[in-house]
Amino acid sequence: MQNVLQLAYIDRKQNVERAQKEIDHLEAEAQEPQQPPSSNRRNHNPSKKPSTAKHTVNGTASSSAEHTHEKDADTNVATEMKKASLDDNADA
Repeated sequence: MQNVLQLAYIDRKQNVERAQKEIDHLEAEAQEPQQPPSSNRRNHNPSKKPSTAKHTVNGTASSSAEHTHEKDADTNVATEMKKASLDDNADA
């Protein structure tokens, strides 16, 4: 029984030491100046290639046309969801 208690004490002591090391590490990390994320990684989505104003790249597409198209799509989705919600309320 005494051996079990000694092992439990040693295990607890090791856990406290590990926890203290982690606390020290996190405190040191918090003291370091934070670097802002680089602009090319912040909004990087490899599945989507935004259009540019260059006609050789996208033909006649432009970034403003793409933005307008996305806003219209968002509006359409919101309208459809609102209609569906009203239909669900009417059925109840």
